[in-house]
Amino acid sequence: MNLLLLCLLGQPAFAQDPAPEDPLASVPDKSPVAVGLRYASLSLPHSALNAWFHDTGDPIMLDFERPDAGGYAVGLEVSPHGFASGVRGYIEYAKINLEPGYWDAKDTDASSLELPGDGDWVESNGLGWVGLGAEYRHNMILVEPEADWQLGLHMSAGLGLGVTLGSISQWYGNNAPDYEDPSCKPAMLAPERTDCAVDFSPKLPPAVPILDLALGLNAQIAERVDLQIEGGMHNLPFFGFGISTQL
Repeated sequence: MNLLLLCLLGQPAFAQDPAPEDPLASVPDKSPVAVGLRYASLSLPHSALNAWFHDTGDPIMLDFERPDAGGYAVGLEVSPHGFASGVRGYIEYAKINLEPGYWDAKDTDASSLELPGDGDWVESNGLGWVGLGAEYRHNMILVEPEADWQLGLHMSAGLGLGVTLGSISQWYGNNAPDYEDPSCKPAMLAPERTDCAVDFSPKLPPAVPILDLALGLNAQIAERVDLQIEGGMHNLPFFGFGISTQL
C-alpha cells in the first residue's frame, strides 16, 4: 500500500491536470501616477473689452491709453501617466495683471450724455486666487509608439474653486458726485487724483469658481516624461504647457 501511494503521489507533472489560470493575470496594471508642473498664460481679448469700454484713440478717451488685462496661473498637478484617460487634480496660484490705467465705460443709456474725461483710474493690488480643482481628460493616440516617443490629442473639462486674493482701487474725476474726499482736487481728472483718498474699492467675493475647458497635444518621451501644450478656457482664455514625470 505504501508503495502504491508513493507511486500515485510521484506521478510526473505532465500526467496531472494543469493548474487553473489566474483570472487577474491577463488584466493590465493600472497606469502609474505622474506629478508635474503646469503654466497658463491668461488673457482678455481686446475685442471683448471694446464691448464695455472705450478704446485708445476714441475722442472721449482724450490722450489716455486703455490698459490691457491678463495674467497667469502656475501650479502642481497629479495625473495618470502617459495616455490613459482619467481625472487630473491640481492646485495653483493665479495672478491677474490689471495694469494701472484709465478706464471709461460705455454708457448703455442712449439718453445719457457721455463727456470726455469722465472715466476712472483703476489699480489692482495682488489680484488673483489660490485654487484647486479637477478635470477629466480624454486622450486619443495620434502616433503609435515609435522608438521612445508617442504623440496624442487630448480634450478636457473640469471645475475648481479659488480663494480670492487682492483688491481693486478706483478714483473718480471731473466733479463726480461720489468722492471719498470731496475737497481733494474735485475738478481734476481721475488720473490726477490718485494721491487723494481711494473713492471706491469694490468688495470681491471670497471665492470664485474655476471653469476648465481645453484642447491640446501631449507627448510621452522615454516612457517617463509627459509633455503637453493646450489652449482653451481657464476662467479666461489661455494658452499653456506642462511637464510631468512618473512617480
